Amino acid sequence: MKLQRLLLSICLIALLIPLPTQGAVSETDGGIFYSVTDGIVTVEGFNAAGTVMDIPATIDGMPVRYIADQTCRGDGVITEVRIPASIVSVGEFAFADCPNLTKVTCKGGETIGYSAFRGCEALLSLTLPETLTTIDDSAFYGCTMLGTVKIPSSVTAIGTDAFMGCDRLILNVKDNAYAKAYAEQYHIPTGFTSTFSFTLILLALTTVILGAALWVGYRLIMKRRHKN
Repeated sequence: MKLQRLLLSICLIALLIPLPTQGAVSETDGGIFYSVTDGIVTVEGFNAAGTVMDIPATIDGMPVRYIADQTCRGDGVITEVRIPASIVSVGEFAFADCPNLTKVTCKGGETIGYSAFRGCEALLSLTLPETLTTIDDSAFYGCTMLGTVKIPSSVTAIGTDAFMGCDRLILNVKDNAYAKAYAEQYHIPTGFTSTFSFTLILLALTTVILGAALWVGYRLIMKRRHKN
């Protein structure tokens, strides 16, 4: 009997403990789907009302902190994503495989999750914030059109294959010794003079100069022979 009363008391206490409140998914006028937990907003998706996903810093006075896993994975409409300074993290596969995404501007965020932008083959422009500390594994895997990206001094961790397959990538790492070492480890160019394109241009220029020098030399030799 005492044991039954004890169990009943424990159950009653458990029922009285308040659980975190989480609302249903709602939508902003700008087409952003979101949920709220304890006054903190998580971005859940986009209704593709337009091609630019402009995430607000606050919704109904509440801070937007997180972008959920697979938020817009495979979205074929989005061409640009704007991430506000309020964001803490971008979830796993959040924008992976978006074929027409060309520009990403991050004003905030501490972590870019696993494969967050994986397979975005049209991505040309990427701006990372000074708040960023971690770029997770395969975050930008297969972003074949990605050009020069500045790695902020705040970044202290870059995962395996974070930039694998980014054939045109040049990392600006002048303010980050860790990122410089990472680039060297994965043979990622850190300036135009270290790219394959520069090597080809230099080789072509050298060939032209050498050819011109040989031609001038040949002409001088032939001219002397005619004089003799």
